[in-house]
Amino acid sequence: MAHPLTRVVLWQGRGHYLHEERPAGLAALLREWCADPR
Repeated sequence: MAHPLTRVVLWQGRGHYLHEERPAGLAALLREWCADPR
């Protein structure tokens, strides 16, 4: 069973290297997650 704060985002056609493939998109997602007060 996953931790309740676990999140999954799937980007179609992307692999395991999002920091190389979509650096701006990954940075924006991380900023959003860090700002979310869950």
